[in-house]
This record gives sequence, C-alpha cells and structure tokens, in this order.
Amino acid sequence: MLSVQRHFGKLMKRSADDSQVAILLKDFDEANKLLARIVDSTKAWRDAWSSLLTYQARILSELEGLYAPIIASSDSSTADKAVPTPREILARTANLAQEYEELRNELLEELEAINERMIKPATQAMDYMKPLEKTIKKRDDRKLDYERYQGRADSYSKKTKRSDRDNASLTKAESDLAGAKEEYQAADEHLRKCLPPVITAAFSLLPRLLATQIEIQNTMLAHYYTVVQNFCEQEHFPSPSPPMEQIIQDWEQAYLPTQQEVEALGCIANGKAVRLSPGSPDDQRNGHSSRLPNGLNFRRPSSSNASTVGATSTLTSTTNLQPPTSAGRRLSAPSVHDTKPTPVMDTKPRLNSLASSPSSTLAVPTTHLSPQTPTSASASSPAESYVSARTDYFSRNQHPSDSAATSPGYSVLAAAKKKPPPPPPKRIGSNQGLFVTALYDFGGQSTGDLAFREGDRIRVSKKTDSTDDWWEGELRGVKGSFPANYVE
Repeated sequence: MLSVQRHFGKLMKRSADDSQVAILLKDFDEANKLLARIVDSTKAWRDAWSSLLTYQARILSELEGLYAPIIASSDSSTADKAVPTPREILARTANLAQEYEELRNELLEELEAINERMIKPATQAMDYMKPLEKTIKKRDDRKLDYERYQGRADSYSKKTKRSDRDNASLTKAESDLAGAKEEYQAADEHLRKCLPPVITAAFSLLPRLLATQIEIQNTMLAHYYTVVQNFCEQEHFPSPSPPMEQIIQDWEQAYLPTQQEVEALGCIANGKAVRLSPGSPDDQRNGHSSRLPNGLNFRRPSSSNASTVGATSTLTSTTNLQPPTSAGRRLSAPSVHDTKPTPVMDTKPRLNSLASSPSSTLAVPTTHLSPQTPTSASASSPAESYVSARTDYFSRNQHPSDSAATSPGYSVLAAAKKKPPPPPPKRIGSNQGLFVTALYDFGGQSTGDLAFREGDRIRVSKKTDSTDDWWEGELRGVKGSFPANYVE
C-alpha cells in the first residue's frame, strides 16, 4: 500500500529539493552517464581495431589464394596455358602476410591493455556508484512520504469548522509529518556527506582515462607505421609516396588494356546488352543502360574487327565538337545533361493580340533555335541520320567522323534496334487533353506567363507543331503561356 501511495505521489506536483542536494544529484547523474558513455565508446574503439586486424589478415589470405598456381584440367586441346605468378610477387605477398601477422600479435596485446586500463576502471567506478543509487532512491521515498503527510496536514488545517474527529486526524497528521520531516532531512544530510567524494573521484578518473587512450593509440599507430615503413623500404617503394594523380594514371595504364581484352570476348561483345539502344533518355528511364550487369561497358568492340574498333571508339571520345544533327530531329526533349534553353521571345504571344484574335495561332518559330544540319550529314544515308540521332545522347559533346558513322558497328546498332510498340488505342470521349512534363524551372518573365518547376505536369490548352513557340497551358488552376522547349 505504501509503494502504491509513493507511486501516485510521483505523479503529483513535487516540491523543490534543497539547492545543494539538487546540485549534487545532478552531478552524480552526469558522472554516471559519462562513465557509461566512456565504456561504450571504448568498446567500440577496441572492436574497430580488432576488425581492422581481422580484415587485414583476410585480404592477405585472399591475395595468396589469388596468386596460387592454377590447377589446369586434363584437357590439353586448348591452346591457352596458365601463366604462373612471378616469384617476386609471391615472395612480396608472403612477406607482407608475415609482417601483418606479427603486427596483429603485437596489437592484440595493446587491445588487452584497453580492457585492463580503460574499460575495467570505468566499469568498477560505475559499480561503486550503484549503492549510492539505492540511497538516492530511499531518499526520494522519504521525500514522497513527507509530501504526502504535508498534504494531509494542510487539508485538515484549512478547515474552518473542524469536528473532534477532524482534530484527532489533524493531530495524527502533524505527528506523522514531524517524523517524515526528520527522516527526509536525515536522508538529505547523508547525501551531502556521501556524494561529494564519489563525484570528485569519478570526475578525476576522466583525465587518466583520456591519457591512457592517447598512449595506447600512439603505441598502436607507431607499431603500424613502423611495419608499413619497413616493408616499403624492403620492397623499394617510393618514399614519400607519389601523388594521387600519378597513382590513378598508373592504375589506368594497367587496368584499361585488361578491360578491353575482357570486353572483346564474344559472349560480351555479341551479348544481349549490345542490342539494347542506349541513345535516348526514354531508354534510360525504362532501365536500359550502356553498361552490362557485371559493370563492364559494351561500347568497346572486339579487337579482331578493326573497322568496328574505329567506329565504336568515337563513342568514348572526349572531344568537345558538336555531333551532326538530322533535319528532322526535334529540340523539344533536351536531356538533363544539356544546358537550359533560352525561350524565344519573338514567338511569345501578347495579351492584347490573344484577346483581339482568339482563333489566331502562335507565331512561326525563329531560325536561330532550329537544328543546324551540316552538308555532310544531309548527304548521308537515312541509316546514318538515324544512328546520329539515336547516339546523340550518348555522345553529347562528340563529333564522330564520316568513316566512323558509316562503319559496320553503327549499322549493327541501328539494325538491331527493336521495333517500337504499337500506339495505344485512342480514348473516345476523353476530355483530359494533352499533358507535358516540365524539364526546367520557369519563373515567368512577364504578366500572363505560366510559372512552373521541374517535374510539374502541365495541361496544354493550345499548341503549335513547333517546340520553339510559346504554348498555352494550365497548372493547378492557373492559365498562362510558357516556352515549349522547356517541357517534353
């Protein structure tokens, strides 16, 4: 019954603690939480070093398995023979594995020191503080009893007309209040004597733990750097190490020939992914990509076909020339890689003209935004124009030569393109109209413009056949004109 009353007393309005006792209780709670965080963080730090040593040993184990001799099959019909790994690489790998194993044994001793010199003292300090937590809980119970008896005495004393029974209850409540007050004050006095030394000892432990952590960390890093430095000197690695740009260049020189050799395999060069069209943004939205599922790029062809190599090498060129565009190619679907187009102000409808002639169409587009077709592209075959239009997204800033554009590689890509699906049947009686999607943000330039953000779906109310004009549409109940080359 008493515990139930104390539980309900915690839900009631509590009286304030003594200022000194309140500060001591707050410091004690902060010291306890700080020690708990130190223990958890130190364990995580120790486990991180242990994982580093474990993964380091696994890497060397995998390298040894990778460099191990390949056991060939009994079939001697194949002309390819396994090339053994050079002895210097095997010796270097074995030497590094031995060095890392010795380093692991040395660092494991330091990891044990983390348990003995950091985790164990902090845990012991928390164990020594647990009895005081029980003392604080008992003191809180005494405070609850004092507040309960205080409430009873106040309720009886507030009565102006008390009976003999009320007077007896008031006398009993006052006697209980006096006893509870003595116990409560004794508990506070006990905390004033016990908590300060414990709190001081707990906080004085923190600088020692920090110094120990710094010492252990420096020791482990010194062991680690010494092993790596000695190994680099034995194997004649450059010291200091070359810049990252040089490392990347050396890696590319060693990696790219191997990549070309792998991508020249028949199962990869003539696979299903090669027949997928990588040219339009719609293909990318549908999940088509120019990369195979294993991460290889199928744009590089087989090295056995010289003409195909010359054709497809233009797809990976880094020149900044603009590709030739066909005369029928539209500019209404710029990709995210293109720069934001400039709306044609000459074709923008005026409010007065629209009001005076509602049946008039929009103006004819100007010529400075129309596609420019070179003479070489106009004289090419329809297949060449199709390939240049389809590969324009992939070679956005590239200019393939005429010989490359007419090579067998482009013919294969153009011929292998899947036929488009049949158009869906028209909906009879549907009044939804034409919707377009905004490719860029347009905040409007004058009164009557329709402002929108990238990704908004705009309902077109009036349009022309050209995407270089200004169309009229509606977005979220607002009508206005907008540049058609900002949408698709």
